[in-house]
Amino acid sequence: MIFLARNIDLRMISLDTPDFTNSIIPVRRVTHAITLDFDPVDRFVYWTDDEIRLIQRAKLDGSGRLG
Repeated sequence: MIFLARNIDLRMISLDTPDFTNSIIPVRRVTHAITLDFDPVDRFVYWTDDEIRLIQRAKLDGSGRLG
């Protein structure tokens, strides 16, 4: 899995599929995400939002958001 911050959304790309399926992580109010990291143990995605100047986190299903 590859994770990608694309300004207004967060995405994950599966390397297990022939077409490298791309899906959006369902997190609302992402305004300018510039970096992203994934914690595989607790399954949280962490990202920085340059416009609101916060480090945030959420689970892959969009729940558990903090920041």
